[in-house]
Amino acid sequence: MKIALVTSNLRGGGAEKVFLRIASLLSAREHEVHVILLEHLVDHAVDPALTVHGLTAPGQPCRKGFIGKRVAAWRLRRLVRRLERDGAFDLIISTLPFAD
Repeated sequence: MKIALVTSNLRGGGAEKVFLRIASLLSAREHEVHVILLEHLVDHAVDPALTVHGLTAPGQPCRKGFIGKRVAAWRLRRLVRRLERDGAFDLIISTLPFAD
């Protein structure tokens, strides 16, 4: 299966660690897993088997508020369309409020 897991960023503690653990477990079962970050902010070790995509430059937060959400949605739609050129995602899961 081709799976996209979308979250705001990988900073912080529990939820982000669980997110990465789930992504690694899915990858270990030979699924094609894409981790999509609205902000390319990473504080945790990432399994090299995972493909990570950031909608911003590494270390750069995204803009907040109405405009920031619209820009993030546009970038996300553009990225998903590009990634689906090789085949559609079977499953897309978003986590945490800003990513929904």
